[in-house]
Amino acid sequence: MKKVRELSILCDVEAGAIVFNGPSDPQPEVWPDHEGVQQVIERCQAKQNNLNGEESIQKRINKGKELLMRRREENHREEISQLMILCMAGKTMPSQKDWPDMKMLAEQTLKNINWTEQESAKENENLTDQHLQHGMDIGNMEGYMGIDACEMPQPPSKIANYLYVPSFYNPFSP
Repeated sequence: MKKVRELSILCDVEAGAIVFNGPSDPQPEVWPDHEGVQQVIERCQAKQNNLNGEESIQKRINKGKELLMRRREENHREEISQLMILCMAGKTMPSQKDWPDMKMLAEQTLKNINWTEQESAKENENLTDQHLQHGMDIGNMEGYMGIDACEMPQPPSKIANYLYVPSFYNPFSP
């Protein structure tokens, strides 16, 4: 307790101490007193809450700055895009400082187009694979239904809208 008191005086800080002498001692030793220790604990908690509040505010400020930067970039891209449209229409000429941004936007647009084209090709490939698989299924059913896999089905007969009757099988033909 003496050392805590000396630190408090020498460093000019608020201090408090709670010392348990062991499981047999139900009352801890407290310095300066119970109220003084309670005040030190409350002040520490208040400072911690303030720090947490400051951290929270700083995080929100940083998120706001990031959002602002993204919006500025989006606005700049939109301005360059509009400038490119005006240039292609022959209504204006870009300044030298706009050329690098226009080039970058054109390259990014081409990358996006290529990516979209690749994704579309993958989808078409998957659909083609599914159609081929379906064709093989029909081919496997040749013997069962008496249908040649290479035959092209004819338009449905007019017996009913919901009934498909291929042209090679028509029970109503003479």
